[in-house]
Parts: sequence; C-alpha cells; structure tokens
Amino acid sequence: MSRAIREKPDYDPNGPYAAYGDWHGWPNTLFANWGTSTGTVPVDVRVPAPGTYAVWVLSNPVNLSYAAPWNGRAIADGRVQFTYKHRGKIPSVWMKMGDVTVTRPGNVRIEFILDGAGSGDTYRRIHTLFLVDSQHIKPKGTVRPPWTMAMYENRAEIAGALPTDKLLVWVADSAYRRLSQEVWADGVTQGASWPNVTVNGTVRTKNLLMARETCRAVSVGLRNLTGTPIPLQVEPGPLEGGGKSFPDAITWRVPAFIPYGPDRQKWTPFFLMRRPNVTVPPRNVAGVWLTVNTHGVPAGSYKSRVRFSGPGVREHTVVLNVRVAAVTPNPKRPVLVDGYTNPHEGDAYRRDFVEHGMNVWSGPMSKAEMEKWGICLLHLQYTSTEGLVDRIARLKELGLDYNDYFVAVNDEPSGTTAEALKGHIDLAKAIKDADPNVRISFNPSESAELPTFEVLAPYCNFWLPYTKHVFSPHWNNPQKKAIYHPKPWMWYTTPCLWDKTSGDPGIRQAPSRSGNCVGVAFFALNYPWRDQWDTAYEHFPDASTMGAVMSRHGPVATIIWEQIREASQTANLAMMVRERLGATTFDDVTDPGMQELIRSGADEALIKWLEEHQ
Repeated sequence: MSRAIREKPDYDPNGPYAAYGDWHGWPNTLFANWGTSTGTVPVDVRVPAPGTYAVWVLSNPVNLSYAAPWNGRAIADGRVQFTYKHRGKIPSVWMKMGDVTVTRPGNVRIEFILDGAGSGDTYRRIHTLFLVDSQHIKPKGTVRPPWTMAMYENRAEIAGALPTDKLLVWVADSAYRRLSQEVWADGVTQGASWPNVTVNGTVRTKNLLMARETCRAVSVGLRNLTGTPIPLQVEPGPLEGGGKSFPDAITWRVPAFIPYGPDRQKWTPFFLMRRPNVTVPPRNVAGVWLTVNTHGVPAGSYKSRVRFSGPGVREHTVVLNVRVAAVTPNPKRPVLVDGYTNPHEGDAYRRDFVEHGMNVWSGPMSKAEMEKWGICLLHLQYTSTEGLVDRIARLKELGLDYNDYFVAVNDEPSGTTAEALKGHIDLAKAIKDADPNVRISFNPSESAELPTFEVLAPYCNFWLPYTKHVFSPHWNNPQKKAIYHPKPWMWYTTPCLWDKTSGDPGIRQAPSRSGNCVGVAFFALNYPWRDQWDTAYEHFPDASTMGAVMSRHGPVATIIWEQIREASQTANLAMMVRERLGATTFDDVTDPGMQELIRSGADEALIKWLEEHQ
C-alpha cells in the first residue's frame, strides 16, 4: 500500500495516527478488526505523468458476499475527484473505484474511510491499490498486469544497472523481508524484487554487530537482466581479523520458492537448500542466504568477502564487516520456547533443535540428558490416570526436580462450570494425590471464558492461555490476567508461520509481557500428520513446518526456522538487560526508555547497552 499506513498494529488514541481509527497496516494489507467502526487511512500514490487513471482496489477473497463498511475517495489537483461506496455485497476481488484526472506528475491521495457500519460485517482486508492509465486493462485474480520491456529496463536503470549489465546484486536491509518473483514488488509490498536504493559498482557491504555464540542471516538478492539463465558460483571467504581466521563462520544456501497458491503472487522463498551453485532465471530473481556464525569466535573486528562469479557477468563481492561483542546471550532465566512437538528422531535433529533456541522438550527426559542438550523445561501431557503413580515415580528416578517439568492436564479446556470441567479437575486432583508438589498446567482455549480460569485456578501452577486471553483488552482479559499473571505462564497459538518470531504475538515479546511470563509456546513445531515437503507443494500454508525438514542429508531449514533462532537470541539479550536492571518481571521496569529497549530493541541496541553496563 503506502508508507502512510503505520507499521505497528497497536493503536495509540493519543498518538500521531489517531485519525486512522483502528485500521491496521500489515505487510501489503490494510486491515480493520471486527468492532471497528470509524477511522480514515490516507494512501498517497505517485503518478509519473498527466492523464486519466482508473483506480482499482483488490480485496481479500474472504470479503466476498459481505458488505464493505468503508467508503473511498480520491483527491488530486487540489480537489475530490470521486467518492466510492459499494452497492450491496462485494461482487469480486478487483473493483474499480473511479477515475482520476491529473494535470501534472504528483501524488493522488486515496482515502479509505470506515462508515460506522458496526461490528462483524466483514474482515475488511484491502490488499492492493492499482492506478492505470488505460481503460482497457481490467485486473483479474491476484496478479498485477505484466510489465513492458521498456518498464523493465527503466526499473533496472533506477536500481543502478548499466546498459551492459546482465546481473544486479544487492544486500537486503532485513533477511526476513523475503524476495518476490513479482517484477513490480517494491519498498511497500510484502516481498522485494529490486533493491530499495540505487546500487552502483560490484561491491556490496554489510556491517554487523553481533553477540558471541550467535547466528545472523544476510540475504543477497540476485536479478537476471537478460533473457537466458545465469549460473553463479558462490565462494564465501573466511572470517578474518586480529591475526585469526575462521573458515567455517560464513555459510550459504539458496532460498527455494514454493507455492502457497496457483498464481505467481503466492510463490515465496521457504526452504533453504544446499546447492553447488545458484542459477538466476531469465528476467527474474534468485537469492543467496548467508549465515554468519560467531560460535567460537572471540570478541573483535572481522571481515569476510563473499564472491559471486559466472560466465559473461561481472564478478560481484559482498563484504561482511563483523564486530563480535564481548556479550553472550545467556541470561540466568532464558526465555522458554516450546514447540509442542519434538524434532525428528536423531541427534542431528535434536542438535539443530536446541541450536535454534528451542529449550522445552515434550515428554520425559533425564536430568543428565536435559543438561547435555540444553533443555530447560519438560512439557509432559497427561490425559488419563492409567499408571499415574508409576509415571510420577519414574520422574524422580530420572533425577528431575519439580521445576524441571510441568504436567499439562488434557488439552484446551473451555467449560465454564466445575461440572463441564470435571475431566480436567479430576485428573488434576489425582496427580496432586500422587505427588502434591507436581506442577499442573492448563491451556485455556480460544473459546474459554473468565469462569474457565476461575474454576481451574485452584489446581493450576503453570498457565498456558491462548493468545486471545493475552493480547486484547476485551473478553474480561484484565480479570483473567489477574488470575494467571502471578503464576509462571506462557501463551500459546495455533496458526502457523506468521506469529512465532518477532512481532506480536512472538518470541521476541516474551521479555516485555506483564506478570511472571517465562516464554512462549506454539502449535506446532512439526505437524506429525503432514509430510513437510508435500506441505510446500500442496498449498497448505496453515499446516507448514516451522522447524527443520527431514531429508537424506539431515536437517533442512526453513526461513521461519532461522528467524525463530534469531528471535530467541534477541529475546535472551533483552532478558539480560532486564536482569542487569535488577527487575524480576517486566512490571518492575519503570523507565520508559528501558521499557522500549526491552520490548523492541534490536540486537545492536541491546548489545551496546550490555557492553556499557557490564
């Protein structure tokens, strides 16, 4: 959409965007929740030449058959040129709003205005605003019209390519803003297809400040400017500095595009594949995923050069300047990350599991094994009283302390009376009869209500509420929080992919949650009933793996798996800041600047603060 849409989904009624109401700006999406009735979002679209432009808007298919509770209007040349309102239900995903005539190059302002229609009418998702100076073009599906060669060559020139160049190479600001195969993808779309800034010459530089014993991803974009494939060799050099050399500190893989749907907008980088080289397809993009690994690297300043070479193209070099700080993300109380399911069988997968920040194991394990692998907590699931006394006695034989595990009783309670929750309560009582010191956990489901928490509270030592009970001021959540905040708690989620990493609700947010929040859980690291490779090729985005994929050659990472690791690293740096402030919980942090650092500080800011407060 536009930079006019605010980036953060939270709404501050006293902030600079108060006029927006409760519209949200998500990647490539304008969104308003149920219950939102007012608010305006202005979106500026720059047109390059005078003329008459048709204004099209793309809605989410889920909006079909609903009434759209918003108006639209266009402002250009100092006047309102049209006002648009749906007549009846939304008829199709693409809708023409009207025509705008501009007399000179400049911005056309489109405003989306909620019309006070009230709650529950639609999901209200708007995905794309498209202005075109031809009345003959009628967009269909979810794909924008293709470019002409003149448009392509002009965009390459803007990006910095010379007329003789065959290849464009750039380094992304963030590795986790994925590449897009859409030629028009730019700085305000969900994926990137071109560099955000003009790049000149053949040397790209990336400066990194990293903690010791961590990993950082660097994404390199490659665009083929010709009509034939370009094979490239990738040669990462050692990380060198201070007379020391670490030849294995820089590794590379190729992001593999997979489909989430039938059209090219739904293809996205997902798996990270080991390859002998990378081929950049004709007039399309490919990527190289670099990983900088500081495990075993002393504090100091280092440099590595990654060479990209191929027949008939200029050689490019990505220079990585890495300062390794004398800081390691090892708080006294690490953020707990529970994936509900365990990794695939085998030491390689277990090692990969803990190296990516996963430190909660589903099932029994001896204390010695926990210490060997770096597991901080065991998540045990009991659904019956069969063999209960023996199972609990076995835990003592494994050398476990009561703080090493909790027992989750059944799953997702939602009843609101003792009678409706009798199965949960009876099993909890049986466990306490067998050993009163065993910690019992409940995970109130999305449909749970305040009485659910009230009835279960006397039996619960470790809460796992669904996100609905954590991240909203509604549904009696303040009263629920008063119940579960004093106990150790983690929230859990059921959607895949989008909520496991840095944003709300995500791993990075755990250090800034109120009460005795100890981490985050999600469902599920590995879907035991879904083949992970088929997941990619059969369009199952809500059943996709978030962990390493099993292959003949060992773990194959997904991009989200790498992001989970980095989010865990950052969260533990934030926990170290909290601990050095002497704060037991986030509620004990009173300085607004420190609250913001713990809540959303990037690695660089957290590391610098920790260096200054040794």
